[in-house]
Amino acid sequence: MGRVALALVVATVVLVGTTASAQEPARPPAVEPSAIEIGRRIDALAARRGVQQVAGDTLGQARRALARAAELEAAGRTVEAQRASQIAWAALLLASRQWAWSEERGALRAARRRVSAAQRAAEAEREALLHAAAERAQLRREASP
Repeated sequence: MGRVALALVVATVVLVGTTASAQEPARPPAVEPSAIEIGRRIDALAARRGVQQVAGDTLGQARRALARAAELEAAGRTVEAQRASQIAWAALLLASRQWAWSEERGALRAARRRVSAAQRAAEAEREALLHAAAERAQLRREASP
């Protein structure tokens, strides 16, 4: 699963970089947060309930890329460090989307359960009304001369 997450992150970075350069004359380049801010955001996302189950591999990849960026920066390899930081940022974005998608799926399942329960209740009410109408008709027949 880790390699799949890494491949998705790298593909996201490449795709975002490719599409951004193809359509950017009207917009200034997006400012990526610092490594410290990326680390804070990774920690904040990881602290949310259920994130580790849904996006734990991707968050791990983000943490590893951020650590690699720090190593490369310390070694004076700023271009590679910047690229590793971009990968960490992309992994964080992917993890947050994975978590949000999971939350939305959960909300959809809950909504479907509520709809199903409401349908069952409506059907029970319909059956009760039909039964009451049948009883009323029966009483009218018995009361008429």
